Amino acid sequence: MNLPQLHISTNRAEIGIRSQKPAMRIQQPHADLKIDQNYIDILRISKRASKLHIDQSQAFADANLKNSKQLLSDVVNRGEQKAMQYIAKVAQQGDQLMKIENGDGAIQQIAKSNSQFKTYDFNVGMIPRPFSVKINYDPGETNIQVNRQDVQISVNRNEPRIDIPKWQSQAYLKQKNSISFQAVGINVNKGL
Repeated sequence: MNLPQLHISTNRAEIGIRSQKPAMRIQQPHADLKIDQNYIDILRISKRASKLHIDQSQAFADANLKNSKQLLSDVVNRGEQKAMQYIAKVAQQGDQLMKIENGDGAIQQIAKSNSQFKTYDFNVGMIPRPFSVKINYDPGETNIQVNRQDVQISVNRNEPRIDIPKWQSQAYLKQKNSISFQAVGINVNKGL
């Protein structure tokens, strides 16, 4: 037996969304910078002169380069010393001759000492002697003063400008919902 059938077809409703997303804008203005510098610094320099004193008088005296006063004084001193040595020698020999009767051979001893050549000791010498030149040095003094002028810097910062427009979305009905019925099969009274 054939029974009529009922076919039901439906369509769902669909919603669509339209969006507007405008661009965001950011602007950063430059900062205002002001630099003020005075290029005139004050520099003061004071100096006490250095002094060098060299005393070579002892070195010149060692080399026998003396002034006339010192040379004469040295000759007089040596003459006095030699005269005193000679007087001492003659006095000693006189004392020996006074005791000639003792038979000590005083005449032979005096003759022998007077006839011998003097021996001189020789050694390496330096002219001038080490450290005979006296040096005195005062390095002086240097004072430097600088009065610096400071740099004046002022900065005015500018805030960034930010523009963010609103994003907008619109919902709309893209497809309506629907339902349909259809009778299929043997004779169906559609006039209902």
